[in-house]
Amino acid sequence: MLPFLKKRIAQDGLPLPPLKLYYLVTGTKDEQWFIDGGIAGKDCVRQALERNDISLTPDSRMLDFGCGCGRVMRHWKNAHWELYGTDYNKDLIRWNRKNLSFANFEINQLSPPLNYESGFFDLVYAFSVFTHLSLDLQKAWRDEMRRVMKPGGVILFTTHGKHMRDSELSAEEKALYDRDELIVRSGGRSGENACATFHSENCVEKIFGTGFEKIEFVQDGALGNPGQDLNIYRAV
Repeated sequence: MLPFLKKRIAQDGLPLPPLKLYYLVTGTKDEQWFIDGGIAGKDCVRQALERNDISLTPDSRMLDFGCGCGRVMRHWKNAHWELYGTDYNKDLIRWNRKNLSFANFEINQLSPPLNYESGFFDLVYAFSVFTHLSLDLQKAWRDEMRRVMKPGGVILFTTHGKHMRDSELSAEEKALYDRDELIVRSGGRSGENACATFHSENCVEKIFGTGFEKIEFVQDGALGNPGQDLNIYRAV
């Protein structure tokens, strides 16, 4: 194999995605940030489970919804439960299937459904996914998450909250935010980074209060996704 075609291997022993793929996922060409941010994402999930006395068993199933090119998933390689990832970018899933064979990967569309039976997952996490979806799509994916999760299953997801309110929103947008209304920019480009949404804690509850109950909200708590809030809900 020619030297420039050889796979680049990270310190964790797994191949690194091509730069164009992890730039698409992270918005940075910093290779170390891709690795460190993924470790932080894993730690975010692990610590949230520990804080809330939630445990997984060998027959548990975990879904990384919006998995990208395995930024977080690669760090679950030695987990003792079933691993699944889904994303609507075919190139990312193609790379994952070839290089992260310890997990199962599927392609989803911008709108539901997923290719999983009802009540399939014990745990779902979604980093920087609902931050880029219109209100209609958020509600549709909320309902789909509830469908594929077991009763009592847990979902962790991130949102743009007060940190972004103070630094990013206009005066008019702040007024809407303070009334617990969802702020959506470029909703016609949902699923892309060009679409950005902003939720107050109460706004999240208004959307996710259907089919779920809140376990925990942590402002700026999304390790690996700086400036995003962490939301933890249980399927009921």
